[in-house]
Amino acid sequence: MGATQTQLSSEQLLLQTYREAFRMFQREAGRLAEIKAQVSYDPAAAEKALQRVERARLTYNDTRDMLAAAMMSPESSRKFWKIPASARREQYRVKDIAELLWELAGKPAGSADDDWYRAERVVRHAGASACCAG
Repeated sequence: MGATQTQLSSEQLLLQTYREAFRMFQREAGRLAEIKAQVSYDPAAAEKALQRVERARLTYNDTRDMLAAAMMSPESSRKFWKIPASARREQYRVKDIAELLWELAGKPAGSADDDWYRAERVVRHAGASACCAG
């Protein structure tokens, strides 16, 4: 293709990145589903898989937001980026992941605190990895 190769617009590149982020999220969610379907439960493998899913979800959300902002007017885009990320939303993620960890472990009684702390660790590590990934 060389010199005749058509340059992609920034919007096209964002769309391509968005689609790849979705595919990555889809792959990691599928891997987690495979772990969940296994007869034997490996807590370490489940936690790592959850971190990968959460990291992929954050990446997907970021690329979705960038694509949406690129499609807005400059004024709307500035307003959009001023909206802070909600800590309440993160709390729901922790709750959902804690419940999943509990289900993966066979719903044992008395594990709520441990499941919650592990879920917080998953969300924290995924967030740190997503924000600092190259």
